[in-house]
Amino acid sequence: KKKKKKKKRDKEQERLERERRASKLTMSKEERMQELLGQLSTQRDSEILKKEEDKRQKEQEARLLEQQQEQAVQLSEESVSAMKSFGSLASDSLEMSSADFEVGGYQARSLREKEKEKAAREMVDAVAVDSVQKQEPYISVIP
Repeated sequence: KKKKKKKKRDKEQERLERERRASKLTMSKEERMQELLGQLSTQRDSEILKKEEDKRQKEQEARLLEQQQEQAVQLSEESVSAMKSFGSLASDSLEMSSADFEVGGYQARSLREKEKEKAAREMVDAVAVDSVQKQEPYISVIP
């Protein structure tokens, strides 16, 4: 039964294909031109859609690049402020070096050194993050 149905379906498809071919042969020049114009218009429409999609993609990439640049500027501002705080810590340690001779001066000095090291590490981290965003290599000098 299935084979009979399949044969019948195949015969019907072959008949439709023959009719389509015959109609193409008997088609007038005007009808052929209309068919070709229809194909051209759909091709043109697809090209227009592709151009619009490319334009949207470029705009999105431009926005993403702009956001990355804003983040880089913000990180560079943060690194400048970290450098300023590191400089102020260094000047504080020069002023307070006389206090090292007093009782407990060693503890105060070690605390200040830890603060300076922490500020230096933060600065190096900020520079590292900045260089990663700019995709530049950097060399760490502070362990």
